[in-house]
Amino acid sequence: IQVAPTLVNLGIVHCNQGYYVKARDFCERALQIQQKYFGPDHIEVATTMINLGVVHCNQGDYEKARNFYERTLQIQQKYFGPDHIEVATTLVNFGNVHLNQGDYVK
Repeated sequence: IQVAPTLVNLGIVHCNQGYYVKARDFCERALQIQQKYFGPDHIEVATTMINLGVVHCNQGDYEKARNFYERTLQIQQKYFGPDHIEVATTLVNFGNVHLNQGDYVK
């Protein structure tokens, strides 16, 4: 489990450099470890899922990004409640997906 945060950080670095396939691979490996160790509803799992959502959004795969954001939001709201800053950040990411798709109403 101690390697998972490092994998996520490597994923973030690769995403910031535009290496989305590598970023996704690192984050997916971290997610597998976290889900195995913590279970599917842990906040660490949500944090990795939001990073995967960002990677997919940057790749233009908005459906997958939306799926990760939806799952992240469920976990965050359960863990933090609806008015927490982490929930707000996830909602902003949802907004970015809609913005990138030209859906300005949502």
